[in-house]
Amino acid sequence: MNITLRDLLTTYWAQTVLAVAAVAYLIKRILDERSKKIAIKQELFQQKRNAIVMQFLDAYIELQKLYRQILNPSFDIQTITSKDYLLKVDEKFEELYAAYFRFRIFVDQMEQTRYSDLVTAMRNILVEINKTSKAMVTGDNETTVAGLQKYISERLKENNENLKVIGKLFRDNADKGYPLTL
Repeated sequence: MNITLRDLLTTYWAQTVLAVAAVAYLIKRILDERSKKIAIKQELFQQKRNAIVMQFLDAYIELQKLYRQILNPSFDIQTITSKDYLLKVDEKFEELYAAYFRFRIFVDQMEQTRYSDLVTAMRNILVEINKTSKAMVTGDNETTVAGLQKYISERLKENNENLKVIGKLFRDNADKGYPLTL
């Protein structure tokens, strides 16, 4: 028995339509599953990215609090010569630096540059605090402390501007989504 295309379309049209519909349904199910997997990966990626960026910002805020203490008029400036204070500042900076390296894979190059600028500014403040602490031990208190306070104030203002840009990038990229493949 020889079945031609004409026979399939005329005599066996119902079976042909059913077979084509079944194949189309299977293809649709496969594509839906693939889309669902990509969407789940995308959502997990965004959740992880957001959590890691928040860890960075939390570490930044904690370190910034320590720096802002120096700007407070009621702050005992002799505190910066104590090892405990210097160790605390160093520990908070290390937390910030670790958070920065953890999320570098989750942010695009432009965001990475902005975050890097924040970390660099915070490291520079730490270096200035250490220099001032050493200078205070040798006796040059007034000019060094005033310079340190001015330096911290300027860097934190710059960082606040940088944080505004980072916030905008973060919000923009939250909607953008990153292409993931299976």
